[in-house]
Amino acid sequence: MKCWEIWKKNNEKPIFIKFLMNMFLIVLIPSLMLAAVYIGLNEKIKKQTFERSEEALANTVHKMEMQLDNLDNIIIYFADNTDIVNFINLKASEVSENATIINRAQTHLPAMKLGNGNIINIQIYSERSGVLIDGLTSVVHLGRYYGGQFEINEVTKEQFLKYYLNESLGTTYSHNEVIMRSSSYDCIVYNKMFTGVNIAQKNNRILFYLRSEGIFEDAVKEHDEDEAFFCVMDDEGGIIYDVNNRTQAADRIDFNRLAGDRGYFIQKIDSHKIFVTYYRSASRGLICIEAYPLSSILSVTNGFRTATLSLFVLATLLAVLLMVVSAKRLSKPIEEARDILGKNVPLEDFVQEIGQLVANNGELTEKMKQQVSIMRTEAFYRLFTEECTDKEAFKEQLDIIGIRQDAALYAVLLLNCNDMGVDISVEEIGAQKVFLEELIREKNIPEIQEIYQIDFERMIILFASDDESVNRMRDLANGLAETLISELSEKGGYSVSVSGDIFTDILKLQRAFIHVQKALSMPLNVCGAGRVQWYDKVKRYKEIEQYKEIEQTDQGRARSENVSLQNQVLVDKVTDYINANYNNPQLSLAMAGEEFYITEVYLSKLFKRATGDNFSKYLEKIRVEKAKKLLKAGEKVSDVAAKVGYNSPQVFRRAYKRYYGCIPSEDCEQADDSTDSE
Repeated sequence: MKCWEIWKKNNEKPIFIKFLMNMFLIVLIPSLMLAAVYIGLNEKIKKQTFERSEEALANTVHKMEMQLDNLDNIIIYFADNTDIVNFINLKASEVSENATIINRAQTHLPAMKLGNGNIINIQIYSERSGVLIDGLTSVVHLGRYYGGQFEINEVTKEQFLKYYLNESLGTTYSHNEVIMRSSSYDCIVYNKMFTGVNIAQKNNRILFYLRSEGIFEDAVKEHDEDEAFFCVMDDEGGIIYDVNNRTQAADRIDFNRLAGDRGYFIQKIDSHKIFVTYYRSASRGLICIEAYPLSSILSVTNGFRTATLSLFVLATLLAVLLMVVSAKRLSKPIEEARDILGKNVPLEDFVQEIGQLVANNGELTEKMKQQVSIMRTEAFYRLFTEECTDKEAFKEQLDIIGIRQDAALYAVLLLNCNDMGVDISVEEIGAQKVFLEELIREKNIPEIQEIYQIDFERMIILFASDDESVNRMRDLANGLAETLISELSEKGGYSVSVSGDIFTDILKLQRAFIHVQKALSMPLNVCGAGRVQWYDKVKRYKEIEQYKEIEQTDQGRARSENVSLQNQVLVDKVTDYINANYNNPQLSLAMAGEEFYITEVYLSKLFKRATGDNFSKYLEKIRVEKAKKLLKAGEKVSDVAAKVGYNSPQVFRRAYKRYYGCIPSEDCEQADDSTDSE
């Protein structure tokens, strides 16, 4: 009744009607979206679940394949090893007289074990002599060895001889608890016939005992639910490895549905619908399988289907009421303004006045945005200082700034603007920083959370991504740095040094900021072909701590000697390098840094401290002073520009005027006038 009265009262007012129609469209669109989301929700969840699992499954399969390839290479090496071959070919009657041969063969096994951290033990069995060797023991009597120094859980000595040392078996895999010298290990056993060109018998075996957690550690952590399981099968459906002792459930997976190289399907096991995802390797045919109860995957939609209809009806009634009331309130100020001017005055007559009000409101909004920006910058600064000492305060600052706290991976890039002139104004610095920030924002990289100005020279870029791949995050950051450095060299007139750190927990943001500062302060350039000094690479070098000591020493000496003798020698080499290569148009701070294997930011600061000029100013000074001598000798401006390292006469003229206060032609005329007067 209320809605009808409002409608009846305002049905003659065109402004109210316009607002009402706009509100109707606003209400209609979410309703249609709700219906579309409901229709495709279940399939979307299944697909996303598979996409999340696919990379982890592929990584697990590839990790295991690499491990097995490594073991096969060891077998090839052993098959060509004279000591191993002599042991394999030894007859039973010759064992007592040739203990040295057995011992020499046994000494090769510990080295291979140490070379691969996942190998717990290696056993080689000679069928001809009946002798078995492992990393620590030469076994002539298996009865004394098995059950004493070595044992496989729930496997008898007879079963070990029959199923592990049987010459008729091909390549086999098994997952067992292995006890070696009173220590228990969860192992993958890779058992293979050991043959070779120089080996007389073909019934020998070689067994590798691999630490399963070294290969499947991530899978174990992710599959601790009672009904969830993870397993790896061979190309015939045999279980190589399983988590949570769910071998029985894994055996009941329909092997025929694992036909492609990857995919997902739903199968009923033990009265439960199980959502199965799988990935098959191309070379060995190993199949990595991950399974969860379908109910847990679709739990986000529980109750949604049954409540949708009632919710839709209720939402529609509320939306209609809200639509009418909102239209009334929004149209009221305009209707009142129209009534003040007169009911017969068309709406268009006071559009200009309303436009002016909107413009004034826009100015106020802009000022408010500036205040919000200042608050965000202050909050961001507090994140990198010791002010946020507890977890709750840290999260509060994150909320103020609007940083995601649920991303799978974060990255921080610290950009340092190098080689800014000593006489550059604050306005020019600000313009350069704004230009750099616009270049970054033009890339429209969705992973970039925010860009923050730390000080006049430094800027922070914060990345957040749902992708757990560190390599892809590193490639993204390297690509951005490469693009920025290239564009700045063409448009900005200065260079940028970049350091970075990648982490998984946003609460480690402070530590990441410390890391990127350390990486950027490192004199040695360790970024290689990339343009980002990554902290995880920098921290391997002891020079980062040594530099801190050198830097402190230099600061102490700066009051009297300006720089240390070691650094002065380096600066002298750089100035000699500039004097020798000033005519090269490509000569830059980056080029000099590559020549002396130091970072641009370190070279820029050291050069300015030692000479009083930044690198580019010093280079410009050398070039224009050389140019002046050539001009006095009568050479043309265009020829002189090319000889002293400028790509164009226009750039040369600007540099010349910047240094001498006049363009080259004016200087030449003055020189001619002085010659005539003499």
